[in-house]
Amino acid sequence: MSDFFLKIYRFLAQRQPLMWGLLALFSVLCVIGALRLDFVEDISSFLPNSKENERINYAYSHLGGDNKIMVNIAQADTAAEPDMESLCTAADLLAERLNADTAGLVKSVLYSVDDSQIAEVTDFVVENMPYFLTEEDYARMDTMLTPEHIRQQLANDKQLLASPIPMMRDIIQRDPLFFSSRLLQTLQTFRVDDRYRIEEGHIFDKKGQEALLVITSNYPLSETLHNSELLNWLDQSCREVEQEMEGKVRIHSFGASQVSLTNSQQIKRDSFTALALASLLILALLIYYYRNTRSIVLIFVSTLFGGLFALGVIALCKSTVSLIAIGVASIILGIAINYPIHFLSHFKRTDDKEQIIRDIVTPLLIGNITTVGAFLSLLFISSPAMKDLGLFSALLLVGTILFVLIFLPHLMGDRFKGSNRELAFKRIAETRPENIRGIFWIVLALTIVFAIFSKRTSFDTNMHHINYMTKEQQQEFDKLRAEADTTVQTLYCVAEGTTLQEALWHNEEAQRLIYRLASGDSIRNVSGIGTFLPSQALQQQRTERWNRFWEGRREAFCTALDAAAIANGFRPEAFQPCKDIVMGTYTSQHERHFDPIRQQLAANYISEEKGRVMIYNILQVDKSQAEAVEQQLNTGHKGFFAFTDSSIAARLVDALSHDFHYVLYICGLIVFAFLLFTFGRLEISLMAFLPLFTAWIWILGIMGITGIRFNIVNIILATFIFGMGDDYSIFVTEGLIYEYKYGRKMLSQFKNSIILSSSIMFIGIGMMIFAKHPALRSLAQVTIIGMLTVVLMAYVIPPVVFKWLTTHKGKLRKRPVTIQNIISNVIGFPYFFFGVVVLSIGGFFLLRIGRPTDKHKLQYHKLLRFLLHSTAKIIPNSTFKIENPHQEAFVKPAIIICNHQSHFDLLYLLSLTPNVIALTNDWAWNMPLYRRILRNGDYLPASYGMDQNFPKLQQMVEKGYSILIFPEGTRSVDHSILRFHQGAFHLANKLGLDILPIVTHGIGDMFPKRDTFIHKGDVTIHIGERIPADNTQYRAGKTPLESARAFRQYYIEAYDRMRDCHETLSYLSDLVYHNYIYKGKSVENGCLGKMGNLFWLGDALDQVPQGGRLLYKHCGNGELALMSALYRRDLDITAYDPDPDCIDLAAHCAAVPGNLHYTNTLPSEEDFQNIIDEKDLL
Repeated sequence: MSDFFLKIYRFLAQRQPLMWGLLALFSVLCVIGALRLDFVEDISSFLPNSKENERINYAYSHLGGDNKIMVNIAQADTAAEPDMESLCTAADLLAERLNADTAGLVKSVLYSVDDSQIAEVTDFVVENMPYFLTEEDYARMDTMLTPEHIRQQLANDKQLLASPIPMMRDIIQRDPLFFSSRLLQTLQTFRVDDRYRIEEGHIFDKKGQEALLVITSNYPLSETLHNSELLNWLDQSCREVEQEMEGKVRIHSFGASQVSLTNSQQIKRDSFTALALASLLILALLIYYYRNTRSIVLIFVSTLFGGLFALGVIALCKSTVSLIAIGVASIILGIAINYPIHFLSHFKRTDDKEQIIRDIVTPLLIGNITTVGAFLSLLFISSPAMKDLGLFSALLLVGTILFVLIFLPHLMGDRFKGSNRELAFKRIAETRPENIRGIFWIVLALTIVFAIFSKRTSFDTNMHHINYMTKEQQQEFDKLRAEADTTVQTLYCVAEGTTLQEALWHNEEAQRLIYRLASGDSIRNVSGIGTFLPSQALQQQRTERWNRFWEGRREAFCTALDAAAIANGFRPEAFQPCKDIVMGTYTSQHERHFDPIRQQLAANYISEEKGRVMIYNILQVDKSQAEAVEQQLNTGHKGFFAFTDSSIAARLVDALSHDFHYVLYICGLIVFAFLLFTFGRLEISLMAFLPLFTAWIWILGIMGITGIRFNIVNIILATFIFGMGDDYSIFVTEGLIYEYKYGRKMLSQFKNSIILSSSIMFIGIGMMIFAKHPALRSLAQVTIIGMLTVVLMAYVIPPVVFKWLTTHKGKLRKRPVTIQNIISNVIGFPYFFFGVVVLSIGGFFLLRIGRPTDKHKLQYHKLLRFLLHSTAKIIPNSTFKIENPHQEAFVKPAIIICNHQSHFDLLYLLSLTPNVIALTNDWAWNMPLYRRILRNGDYLPASYGMDQNFPKLQQMVEKGYSILIFPEGTRSVDHSILRFHQGAFHLANKLGLDILPIVTHGIGDMFPKRDTFIHKGDVTIHIGERIPADNTQYRAGKTPLESARAFRQYYIEAYDRMRDCHETLSYLSDLVYHNYIYKGKSVENGCLGKMGNLFWLGDALDQVPQGGRLLYKHCGNGELALMSALYRRDLDITAYDPDPDCIDLAAHCAAVPGNLHYTNTLPSEEDFQNIIDEKDLL
């Protein structure tokens, strides 16, 4: 990929006008696109928008409480008795001013009761009672039609006419027997509660001390600009009324729009303060770091271009975007700024722009693509604003990286003009935590602790905790809460439909269930439209019932009514309206027929939009029964649903939790998949991903310990922190790979840039810790914890893991640790330990419970041999071959000697025959795992000395056992034959035994000294010819010391023959390949590609004579040159390539032998006897 951007750089470098033209064109197009966008401020768009959540959120937002403002008018002198006249006058004056609204800010003002409206509704209900009466009413009416009852009721009516109630006359004329009495009482269901009272036609609080006005705004809660105008006008009107009333009253207001505006203003103040302070600190930091004005300007230009690019591309896809999402996404600038910072930081180190592009393109692109993928995962969230946030963030990063890689190199100038090229944070950047003793165990222990405490982390469902209110607003809120009945819970049951008729039908179904539940004691009050707005189907049922009731009764009733009227002194026609109702014919009516109910009483209970109608029932439910009632109303009913304030929060939490868990899984999968695709190694991908996983555990644990909780605001940062940690981890990983690849210092340079980037992010959001607004403060808290954690994990985990993979005790591993090694260990060692357990149990039964006879001892040795042999066979990726040209059967005792390469030498040698014992070192003899097995097998510690061990050894020889000894006394690191000690030869002479030489090959490659992992290997065991005591070449006439020297030479020659035989190019290819892993995907793939040319290389090398010097030209990364040096140990090879990067990479391989030298300067061909050119091979 770096080659692609190098070509672009070279192309534009030769065509500067074209570069400037392209930059100007892209910028103009992006600006035009951005100007076409409409920005939406609706904060509710951040809420999850699943089908279930959407209809509940819609219903809740249309209840009408959010856009209402409560105005309280109290007497200024709180000690005096309330002056009702003054309070009513003040209410009238304020309402007059508010109703004079010409700007369209006020939808309605409710402050008094209009008697004419009440009379209109009452008359309508009485005149249309057939549409409202129930079976309960008809059962009561059945008892009221006798002449005696009618006469008595009219007598009572005569007395009621003296009542001061103005509408009583009209009610008695239409319904003298009060058939509609229950209906008129039921009109009270339109009242939500009884916290208010009517005094002199005005609304007062329950105590009658304050006049109340309820103002409904024309704008939803999210329209802060218009609501700000309304509140300013309201405040001005209140002050004018107070002056007009000569200070007799005090007016204050409270409502959700005021709290929303207060929040908005406080956020702006806090943000401005934090931004101003952060800008100064960030500017000072950049000046200190770069000391170069151009670099600082280019950083901001890069991110500005990224922002314009994002808006321009979004404009191609959609016409609107959430302004709040764009504002929140400004945090992404902390990630986007990484890209120019890393590029310009390398410019401080070198003026070679092409070298900068080579070094920086890969980590920048990997970090960018994985982070972009993380933010695109937000598109899977159901929240529209979160989708905008993810899309804008991803495009912002894409635009910034494109600017950095295409245009920035041409804008930097030819040389860095800062005064300091040294690392600004040198001491921190050059700290190597991987070298701190025990750092891994410290991090692991803390991770376990934080994992335990992470279970305490919870989501704060109380939205008031992230709201900001002034002292006065808090007092009003506390006052309203104190007035509320704490023993009840408000529950909303909402019927819905695409038309009003459908919604009414569903509402009637809901009411039947509600009134069935209300028959118990769980529901204390129900408010809603009740039966006063029946569906056409219900109208049909009720009018039919009315007609059936009066069938055959109408004329008799009218006659009796006329007679009773005359008897009580009424005019005969006095109750003609009643007779008209009884004699009338009723059919189903259109909804408009019920407009008096809809407009005067039901408006607050019905929400109508095109294609969507909702009808609300407000239930006051016993708090202890609220959850059960809600569940019953939500079970098995599609036409209506129920919720409470707390259940909305619970649903919101569940939806957010589901969405963000889903996003984290998707995000993690995307990031890890791309890491695997990019690095090409599962080990490196896991290493780069592990800091993100660990940091998340730390963040949750620290939050659990400190009591910080997630909320709807700060949880958004989870994705951002994931993106930041992803970038930091990738840059550290790339720095480690670069150093391992070339042997040059680079990690400290990357760390230096990370410190600057994270400091900017930390300052930018961390300054909000001083904010008064709790939501902003919670953002800062999570940011501080998150940034410190992700930086720390990126600093510690990849270096520790990479050091473990590639080095052992400070030296490079010839074969780095791989997943395959770990799997081999997981398979091999458990089986080995299983064998230890079986041997322990077998030894207990054979030699403890049974007697330790010779037969039992031999059976024990056979069990030992079987387990060791089967273990050798199941070791993954290994082969086991025995060369026994002399048909040795191990029947006759001998001193068996062998070269010592690995701990596994014993495993393979003891699997050859059960008739052998060995001398062991003190470590194995005293180890609890082995000690009982060794003692049961009659093994002896070499440290006891020959004199102490000899009697036991002689006894075992007499029983037919051979004695296995490693003359070197220790394992060889490079598999060479070390100095032989004389003890084995002295013992052979003293016991008069043959010496049986065994030479092993491949065990040291499979499980080398100073390593704890099993590698791929082909094991060969060569059993030599017995050498008796009379052999003059090695034993007869020689001292044990001379024999040791002779046998060492024997082993040197024998081992060289085995190497020549078995170390073919194919055998060596695994070692060479492992020297090129963890150096980048392209390097590893290049190595694999060259391994396919081993035939041609072998053919060329086989034609080179023994000894002499070989020039290997155009060696590239040195794969085949290294193979040549390992294969032809007799040659002194000089490998040449003109590319210094290739030479540095080749020279920094752990397996480079002493007969191989690299250079990027072509030596004279006359100094070499043989020349191979890799170009000719390939």
